[in-house]
Amino acid sequence: MKATITVGEERLVSARGTIIPQAANLGDGRILARYSVGIDAWFEPSGASLSTDAGKTWHETECPLHRSESIGELGDGHVMMLDQHLFKTESCAEDQFVMICSETRDGGDIWSAPRLIHFEVPDVLVTHYRPAPSGDPRAFYELPIPESYHPFIGSHEAFVGGHVFGRIIRLPDSALGVTAYCQLSGNMKHQTGMDESDYLPPKSPDAGVADEGHDDVLFSAVFFRSEDEGQHWTAAGTVGQMAPGEPFDGGMLYSEGFTETGVTRTSDGRLYALMRH
Repeated sequence: MKATITVGEERLVSARGTIIPQAANLGDGRILARYSVGIDAWFEPSGASLSTDAGKTWHETECPLHRSESIGELGDGHVMMLDQHLFKTESCAEDQFVMICSETRDGGDIWSAPRLIHFEVPDVLVTHYRPAPSGDPRAFYELPIPESYHPFIGSHEAFVGGHVFGRIIRLPDSALGVTAYCQLSGNMKHQTGMDESDYLPPKSPDAGVADEGHDDVLFSAVFFRSEDEGQHWTAAGTVGQMAPGEPFDGGMLYSEGFTETGVTRTSDGRLYALMRH
């Protein structure tokens, strides 16, 4: 028998947030939703809405971070929110990066000021981020770095080792887990000599199309663990790494590799991941 799927009553959470929505249950009927309020671009700000009646009504509230792509409910009123970018600063040793974080220990009444937490990512390739100049077709996507980031990264430029995305989860052994997508040494590169017409319509720079579809090295999805409630994270394994010929013809034109991974814990303690390709 074919299942019937119905849509329930619509409830407006935000009229301006349209991209990458996530939510956290703060307890006592409170839900915090966060989302991008701009386009899908570097350093676009996030907005937030709060419900105090289990999602029946919503009102806009202040987002703890300028940009956020990861959030997690960790138990006993502890909710953590992460920025997106793994930054390399002058104090970082080899393979070490920092990320901007805010968290609450009382179910959202008080959020900590933005601060840095630490990630260790072996064999990662670092990208020197430079905003596109005004008038460049990529300027809509490669935005200037907001001033709020300068105290953390130390300059008007940034060296980036990857991008955290998706839920922060509690693991069966009480550690925390989160995923990121990174360009790793040894990752396959785009295949060459293919006919673009076999894949997607030609890219039109004049239309303002982002350039990541032509990144030379493809991304891998990396899983991180924290043993100290999110202060330090280490790469525990690769969820999906691009290899020549498999899977899914990984080097096809306009592919970025494996990015934006959602991971959850199943009832029997396994982890289940869905990756964007």
